[in-house]
Parts: sequence; structure tokens; C-alpha cells
Amino acid sequence: MNHCEAVDLRWELVEKGYAVVPGVLDSFGLAAAQHAARQLLDNAPPDHFAANRTTGSMLSIAAEPGFAEVIAWPKTLQILRSLGFGQLAWSAGYVISKPAGGPRLFWHQDWLWWTHPISASAIPHQLFAMYYLVDTDRRNGCLRVVPHSHRQRLPAHEQLLRAHSAEALAGNDQSDPAFSDMEGEVDVPVRAGDLLLGDSRLLHAAHGNNSESNRTLITLWYHPAYEQLPGAIQAFLAEKYGGSLNGWKTDKRNRIDCLLPYGAEGAPAWPICRDPHVAMHP
Repeated sequence: MNHCEAVDLRWELVEKGYAVVPGVLDSFGLAAAQHAARQLLDNAPPDHFAANRTTGSMLSIAAEPGFAEVIAWPKTLQILRSLGFGQLAWSAGYVISKPAGGPRLFWHQDWLWWTHPISASAIPHQLFAMYYLVDTDRRNGCLRVVPHSHRQRLPAHEQLLRAHSAEALAGNDQSDPAFSDMEGEVDVPVRAGDLLLGDSRLLHAAHGNNSESNRTLITLWYHPAYEQLPGAIQAFLAEKYGGSLNGWKTDKRNRIDCLLPYGAEGAPAWPICRDPHVAMHP
């Protein structure tokens, strides 16, 4: 990615809250990601899928060294570092696979520290990096986003307190407003291997899967200016995710070690707050 492309991508993330970079995973990277995801899905207990109807699955990759390639994919890291926000770190990742007939996913955002002033920052302090492993469109459950919602209070935020609850994950009541169409929403269809980046504060959801096949993605959480995070948030991330590669073989761990979150040992962690009401204004 050249300088002009990086400037444009940075502008999209800061202003709109999301962006797509085509063709980041090549055929080797895509095949490795598909293989790792398939193994994780095949070994998951059936009750996991029943409890996560709206996502399809929400399987952590932290204990799965087969995902080392995609976490540390060189082109992705080069793109993220070229944005110029600061030091890059990675904290978590999940395999999300919506089966054929899977319902809509509820509107939500993924930022956890709304009581901290950094929540109003112009730059993103957590990005989701999504790789869809099949081409996606409205029919098979592509992402839906509300542009600019990462920094603007919208009526849609009134429904967020139900997000991530057991009821929302089960998705039995699709008439709930958390699953509804939103004013200003746009679809984000992508090709397999594209890199879809989004500010964790961005309101996003997904269409139902009305195709005959699973729609699988890997989502990774990166922190593009880690050294600028308050120590209390670093402490939380280091405690929760800093040891996530324990047990990995050396060759796999060496790929990721430089990306792991760090923090002062024993430092107090900032409490989680998923409610944007405390920090966002119209």
C-alpha cells in the first residue's frame, strides 16, 4: 500500500468508521484460514451453535496455533502500520460462521470502555479486521453498518443495551428493534480474502443467511495505537489476552509475540462499560 492509499484508508476509518481493502489474503492465506476455521468448527460442541443462532458461532482462536498465519499476515500488518496511528497490537479473534437459514445478527458495537474519555478519540483504538472466507452479499448475510455511528449518538444506540445478551444471541424474536433496518445503514458485500476494517465503536449487524451454504468469517481485534491507550486499559488487555499463546509451539508463537498486549503487572484495570450513552452526544 502506497502513501496515498494509506492516507485515503485512514480517512475512511476516521470519518466513516469502516473501509474495505480488496484481495489482502492470497490463495495460500485464504486456504490456510479456511482450513483452520473448518477444524475449529468441526470440533465445537453442538450446544454452542444453538446458543449463538444470530452469529452462527463465536469461537475464540486464542488457543488455536493454526490461525498464526492469518493473525500475522504480512500484508495486513503492513496496511495497519501504514495508517500511522501508532504501535500495533492484537488481542483476540473469533470464527463466526452463520449456517444456511441463520437469522439476522443484532445491531451492536464492540468497544468496552465507554466511561473512559478516550472513547471520544478521533482515531480508532480498536479495529475489527474481518476476512470473509466466501464471497458475501445481502443474500448470504453480508455485514450491515451505519456509517459515522462510531462518533455520533443515534436513535439506534437506544437498542444496544440488549446487544450481546443471551436473548439477542439466540435471536428467537427477530421482530425486536435490535434486528431491524436502520436509517442510513449500508450493506458491505466483499469477496473472499478482502480485508474489512471497522472501528470497534461502529454500529454493525448482518443480514440473515438465505443461501444454501455456511457464511464463515474470521474477525481479529487489533489496537492500532497501543502505546496511546491508558495504562488501565492496557492492564485489562494484558491480563485477559497477553498470555493467550501459552502452549503454542515456538515457531507459531514467534510470529505473534510482538503483537501481544502488554501492561504494568498488577495495575488496576479500567472497568468494562458497553453503554455508549455515557460518552456519546447527539
